[in-house]
Amino acid sequence: MDFQELKPSILEHGEACYPQESCGVIGLKKNKKIWTPITNISETEDTFVMNPKEYTKAAITQKILAVVHSHQDYSTEASKEDLIQCDANNIDYIIFNRKNEWNHVKPLKGRPYIWEKFDCLTLVSDYYKMHYDMTVTWSDRDSDWYNKGLDYFAEVDRFGFKEVQDLSIGNALLFKVRSSVENHCAIYLGNGKILHHSYNRLSIVEGLYPLWAKFLTRVLKHESLLSR
Repeated sequence: MDFQELKPSILEHGEACYPQESCGVIGLKKNKKIWTPITNISETEDTFVMNPKEYTKAAITQKILAVVHSHQDYSTEASKEDLIQCDANNIDYIIFNRKNEWNHVKPLKGRPYIWEKFDCLTLVSDYYKMHYDMTVTWSDRDSDWYNKGLDYFAEVDRFGFKEVQDLSIGNALLFKVRSSVENHCAIYLGNGKILHHSYNRLSIVEGLYPLWAKFLTRVLKHESLLSR
């Protein structure tokens, strides 16, 4: 979503609210994107709670496209709570700070495919951050890496993942899809369903069987979850 023309107003509102987090919404009204600041009624500086009356008024008068809030002097990385609310409300979250750094967060389902921003690895990373408050990050990845002699999934041990035999909710699944090395990953949701993000498709929940099961190579569980 392009909202470059709104950034100056959003940043100005952030400064006006400092040190408290600022918040508001980007919406569509008469085919034009607009920024609507909303009062943060949180009693702490490092969280935001939108004034419900102001939010309701905004929702009635425009189509809300994204919730925006600041992290002020801190990283724009989405917190566990940011990810939970983004997914639960099925709405984009945009996080910014005073350094003019921006992070566009999307619900887990229905993400467009953008390499390193929204792909299978970032989906699995966001799931673990959301549900278990774990940081699992692959950085500086080459596109089409599995055809270049690289194997990113060979290093899963350093994140604390162990291979297991059973399928249980929250397991990470690895696949070889027409490749000599593992080149796709998913989360097992139970009842034969997986959450994953295939190349040039929207992220989706669909059945493991029959299609994806034939590409399955390993089932992984984080060591901190082995006793669960």
